[in-house]
Amino acid sequence: MEPDPGHDPARSSRSGRPERSRSILAAAGATLGAVACVVSALFVLGVLLPGVPGLGLASIGSPYIAWVLILAVVGLVLAGLGYRRNRSLVRRGIVVVAALSLVGVLVIGGQILSAAWSHGVAVNPVALFDASVVGSGPDETTRYAGDSSDISIWRPSKDAAAPPAPVALFVHGGGWISGSRLDNSAHQRWFADRGWLVLSADYPLSSADRHLWDSTESQIGCAMAWTQQHAASYGGDISRFVMLGDSAGGNLVINTSYRANQGTLTSSCGGTLPHVDAVSVLYPAVDPAGFHDDPDVLLGSVARNMTEQYTGGTPGQYADRYRAITSTEYINSAAPPTLVIVGENDHLVPPQGAYTFFDRASEAGVDIQLIRVPYSDHVMDRAAGSIGSQLFRQVSQAWLTEHTRTPT
Repeated sequence: MEPDPGHDPARSSRSGRPERSRSILAAAGATLGAVACVVSALFVLGVLLPGVPGLGLASIGSPYIAWVLILAVVGLVLAGLGYRRNRSLVRRGIVVVAALSLVGVLVIGGQILSAAWSHGVAVNPVALFDASVVGSGPDETTRYAGDSSDISIWRPSKDAAAPPAPVALFVHGGGWISGSRLDNSAHQRWFADRGWLVLSADYPLSSADRHLWDSTESQIGCAMAWTQQHAASYGGDISRFVMLGDSAGGNLVINTSYRANQGTLTSSCGGTLPHVDAVSVLYPAVDPAGFHDDPDVLLGSVARNMTEQYTGGTPGQYADRYRAITSTEYINSAAPPTLVIVGENDHLVPPQGAYTFFDRASEAGVDIQLIRVPYSDHVMDRAAGSIGSQLFRQVSQAWLTEHTRTPT
């Protein structure tokens, strides 16, 4: 057979390569789009249905809502491009899922933003993409007690001629069995940059064979007494003293500050305890028995492990111990003004405990404010730039400043 003079094999090969490349890119784009759609859809479903075991934990991702939004947009764009090339029923379904996921993310993010705006928070949209979890280190760390308990100091950023700075003591969380004074270093630097002398103390942690429920609060009292004695040497005004804490640290902050102002708290190292002007706590474990009985399928065992190591057993075994660390037991007329911030989807520390504490404190005449952040879980401030983080910082700054005394 005579060869076709119009046929060029090399040319056919060259024209086939771009087509194959386009097909490969289209397939890769479709796969990426499908993955983005699935991830964003699972996030939306988990946040909107927090009671679904396992899936509901998706709300732990709420600090990264800006990134989930980008993922949802990418999923919708790629799904749309894929549908243009192949108008199959499957591709159409992916487009619908992508569109619904994007709408869901916008609704969730909008509700969290609305909660922040309603409390005067100026949300920085660029910072929402800051997913870092730690900030800069302290300016100094020193020993405040003889048992290897350290305290870190972040000096205030202010003019040398300015009056002494108000003092803020952080107490870290970790279920009384873990955590570090540096866990909230991003928050601590933020407050220092706004004129506070910030301190954060370690304290002995409980374990399977060491149950410190009856001594941890007096250890925090020791850190408070050390701060009373040394704040001035770091440029602080101890007559303007506040406390902040998260989770188990929130429990310790409320218990120790309420007892200190009432005159019933002791310091394990002696010294004079300062008067606490105000406190701010984030998803506090104010009801340890309720925390122990956390019904979440996955995190319930974590909660039980934490409380049982702290107390030595269950609420049924040691009702008196649980009562001794329950924050409602310390509500009194001398309690400092208290800001409580909780995520409504908290799977680790059931938020009902904070709601009940707020009601009891309000009835007793405590100056207290409760902020419920929708669709948000435990560690909603995990990302440094998240809405939860910006809300906690700004609202706490306003609350604590309002309730501290004028400079001496």
